[in-house]
Amino acid sequence: MKEKIHHFVKEAIEHAKSLNRFGTDELHRGLFSAHDFQQKFAELIIKECATVAEDFVRVENNKLVETVYISPYQLKVAIEDHFGVE
Repeated sequence: MKEKIHHFVKEAIEHAKSLNRFGTDELHRGLFSAHDFQQKFAELIIKECATVAEDFVRVENNKLVETVYISPYQLKVAIEDHFGVE
């Protein structure tokens, strides 16, 4: 997998830790909710997939100017390639 995935993991962990759901005392510092982590990680992955999809459109002044038609399969392959998934 690409380094991007590892970056997303670290970012999601830091986000979940920053919520301090278990307190900030020495015993609980560094703990985080798996749910908070999963939500942030999913958000980051979805945003990244959206950027891959954006490669197939051209926008000017916040208006769609051109769309390149691709099949769902082609988009799937583009996303897999982006993340280095075989």
